[in-house]
Amino acid sequence: FLYAPALPSAELHVSLQHDESFNRVISSWSTARCAIVGVGPPPLTRESIPGFVPTSSPTLRDAVGDICSRFYDRDGVPVEFPGSDRLVSTELTALRSIPVTIAVAVGEAKVVSIAAAARAGYFTELVTDTATATSLLAHVAGSDDAADA
Repeated sequence: FLYAPALPSAELHVSLQHDESFNRVISSWSTARCAIVGVGPPPLTRESIPGFVPTSSPTLRDAVGDICSRFYDRDGVPVEFPGSDRLVSTELTALRSIPVTIAVAVGEAKVVSIAAAARAGYFTELVTDTATATSLLAHVAGSDDAADA
């Protein structure tokens, strides 16, 4: 278990860096053999979003989705926001080195998010429903970079 807020204050973040139990959990992320993650829809289209996400940040306009509150654009490039350097979650690029990363995502609103994360290699397996899978296949077939998906 990790007892820390998702986005600690600057002072708490510094303090956490010196906490043995915090560091033990954080260091295990780089050696994980499996992860289960959720894929979120574009942040500015959500009805509900964590309070620490500054939806007024201009950088989030480019975000099409997130995994572990780490946002990314259509190309899967991480999108930073004020304070994201203190975010207590695995980095998107670290997900690529986990042998099995299972993404769970359902809904039309997440199709672009799923496609971008897949192209970026942020997960190896996808759990979804038939409707989302059908929409995802149609999206990929209709995109300019269908061969890359």
